[in-house]
Amino acid sequence: MPNKRSRYKKTPKFYCPYCGERLWRFGSEKHRVFYEGAANIKKHLGISSKKAKFLAMKGEYLDTSSWLEELFCSEHSKMWMLVSKQKDGTYQAILAEPNHWKQGTKLIDPNHPNPSVSEYTYRSSRGTVAR
Repeated sequence: MPNKRSRYKKTPKFYCPYCGERLWRFGSEKHRVFYEGAANIKKHLGISSKKAKFLAMKGEYLDTSSWLEELFCSEHSKMWMLVSKQKDGTYQAILAEPNHWKQGTKLIDPNHPNPSVSEYTYRSSRGTVAR
């Protein structure tokens, strides 16, 4: 019985929302998502109001079943996706929205660079300095 213990069948596969081709992982870090407030926790986790209020009293709730990850499409290049593990064990991936960047851990929005870095340093790091 070949491939009896193969883990490749269990590897989640994600597809590009634009062209439908398979997305590939970079091996980058998974940036976990956290939620603030009872209403936000209830909405994203699908739990009762009472449980959501209890979790909100403790502070921010770190969701271990959702994360932001950078994936690669051969046609559309790099894209950030919000990956969520469902209760039935399947994975769902959607494009990351601006509000997801505020909820990610150890993450800087790539569309808004660090304000403490000068414009010259930022451009030179990208290799686009005009001479």
